[in-house]
Amino acid sequence: MTKASPSDYKSIFPPTQYVILGSITWAILAILYYLFLGLPTEQSGEELVRPYWYRIGIYVFQTIPIALTGFLCLRNFRSSKIIGNRIVWLGIGVGVISWGIGNLIFAYIELIAKQNPFPSLADAFFVVTYIFLSLGMLMSLIGRRINLRLWQWLIVAVVAIVGIAVAGFVTFIAGKDGQPVELNLGTYLYIVYALGDILLLVVAAILFQAFRGGKYASSWQLLGMGGGSMYIADLGFNYLNNIASEAKPYQSGELIELFWIFAFLFFGMAAAVELDISLRAASARRK
Repeated sequence: MTKASPSDYKSIFPPTQYVILGSITWAILAILYYLFLGLPTEQSGEELVRPYWYRIGIYVFQTIPIALTGFLCLRNFRSSKIIGNRIVWLGIGVGVISWGIGNLIFAYIELIAKQNPFPSLADAFFVVTYIFLSLGMLMSLIGRRINLRLWQWLIVAVVAIVGIAVAGFVTFIAGKDGQPVELNLGTYLYIVYALGDILLLVVAAILFQAFRGGKYASSWQLLGMGGGSMYIADLGFNYLNNIASEAKPYQSGELIELFWIFAFLFFGMAAAVELDISLRAASARRK
């Protein structure tokens, strides 16, 4: 069995510049879609709700980058040319795909079954997402020499403290009106998601501090941006769910959901850049 050459891998993968350009274009289209087409215009009882076609569209905007990112990450895991730890890409790839499956279940429950999708079977896949995303992000640090200065560790500490404070406020205080926190499945899931988001945020802060320059820094910085985007999107979703009520429940299509799309695009771009760097390094070694 012969080994695949860099040119063989390039024929399997979209060129890196196309992935980056396509991701930026997709992000701009998603922003325009959410901003200009997401206003509630249909009457449902006494409330205005977002059009049904619009809510289908947001799942399309989320699912396509999920599929592409999952493909790119798992291909990185299978490639012997990758310079770094391939477990990083296995964790992120499986995590993103699991999130996509959960999101499709969430969409079915919300749009077709017309029931409250939280908590539901979808959350089982979202929990799996955090397990694998956390594994992947942590493996991006394990085995590397992280030589941060004291002031850089202080930045990481501040990010962690602020992240914990915001997550605690959203999980236990926002929308409670002074009432004690009711311990139920939804609350436990909020706690799991908050802990996962804090971990992603801290790892993102370390990645930004550890990889500030150099030809191998781009993919890790993009991973950090993806982790930060997940933190923003998840806590925004939790906050809006907390302040929602039976009279005015949460409606899919809030602007905060854009950060989920950004996260998947960042992860996909990171995978494409890492492959490109690895192939160039392999080609240089043969010369």
